[in-house]
Amino acid sequence: MHDFYTRPLYAIMPRSKVIGYYLVGWIFTATSILMIYSENHWIGWVGAIFFGTGSILFTIKLIYPNFKYFNTDAIGNNYKPLTEEEFQEKYSDDGIFTFTFEGFTVELENEKLTVNWNEVESLIGYKIDLYTSDQICLDIFLVDKHFTISEETLGWYKFQEHLKNDLNIENPDWWIDIATPAFEPNYTTVFDHKNRTIQELLKKRYKKSM
Repeated sequence: MHDFYTRPLYAIMPRSKVIGYYLVGWIFTATSILMIYSENHWIGWVGAIFFGTGSILFTIKLIYPNFKYFNTDAIGNNYKPLTEEEFQEKYSDDGIFTFTFEGFTVELENEKLTVNWNEVESLIGYKIDLYTSDQICLDIFLVDKHFTISEETLGWYKFQEHLKNDLNIENPDWWIDIATPAFEPNYTTVFDHKNRTIQELLKKRYKKSM
């Protein structure tokens, strides 16, 4: 067993660190305002506007995780919805994967991996907050390698189908279930060959605890 995993492959910032950045933003805002009152310098006005606006927006997002900076519904109305044929094509597309009875081959950015299903040690699902939307990710741990895919990865749906049929994961709808609550990574054990809990896997794979 290789224990060199130190963090999720997609960096997820802890809520405490997010709050810390917000506080720093407000400190810079206050400093800029003091500069305006003491020196009436133009840098103070720039800093107050820049840091103040950012701090307000981030604070709103912290208090109301479902808040969106843009009206994504209105934006979405400008785009033609997928037809049934287009949806089925996307759902059935193997994407970057080639599946066999024994496993799969995946074409990553810098390498091509051929994996047998019995080489998969752990699958950890989680969600990253992109402020205007969320993205579901899956970290795949093998004997001596690991890689990450997301719901934006070509072949995502087909891969989930094979996890259900070939790896016999207990909850094939895991990626739907972790969509809430918002703003939280919602780590979940999708699969582990030793049936470890998510707390045990986080400590083992990422050197962290929930």
